[in-house]
Amino acid sequence: MNRFSFIPNFTRCGTLVVLLAGSADLLSAQVRPARTFDITAGPGVTVSDQYNGLDAAAAGELTFARRIHPASPVTSVLAVSVGGQVQLSGVDACLVRPGGGCTTRDVPSLFHVGLLGGSEFLTWLPVRVLAGPAFYFGEGTKGAGAQVQLDVATPALGRVALLLSGRGSYVARFDGQRLQLGTVGLGLRVQ
Repeated sequence: MNRFSFIPNFTRCGTLVVLLAGSADLLSAQVRPARTFDITAGPGVTVSDQYNGLDAAAAGELTFARRIHPASPVTSVLAVSVGGQVQLSGVDACLVRPGGGCTTRDVPSLFHVGLLGGSEFLTWLPVRVLAGPAFYFGEGTKGAGAQVQLDVATPALGRVALLLSGRGSYVARFDGQRLQLGTVGLGLRVQ
């Protein structure tokens, strides 16, 4: 027996240990942190049941979320959303009177706090779908409504991912009108 015959076996064992250690690092990289913080900003629109047309807005959103089972490829998510939509037009909208004609009135800027729940799907681009009730306030009035949110994130680089977000909201009664809001935002997810 050659006194160096143990080297091939030692090399094979060493290679196996290195591969297993590397695999463990790769697998652990798939485990997402339980808590995330999203910040997005972008354009929005407001539609009222009492006004003709769309009103342009600038929107911003902060979402604090908790993944229930972060290691799972599909996980439940609970979130608190805080944001606002400030009207940009500066022009009064037309309120159509029952007999015809037009009465002008500002479309309000709105701020909200929402409690959302939904799912996140770990794909090449993680996708999160959330919905829930929200409380809206602004310009001396308030109302209740619902918010739906769809987020698509890039794979995280360290603790940060780029985020594309779409939101839709329905406010049942706000200053005597029903409002529908829509926004598209770009931002960051910190996890």
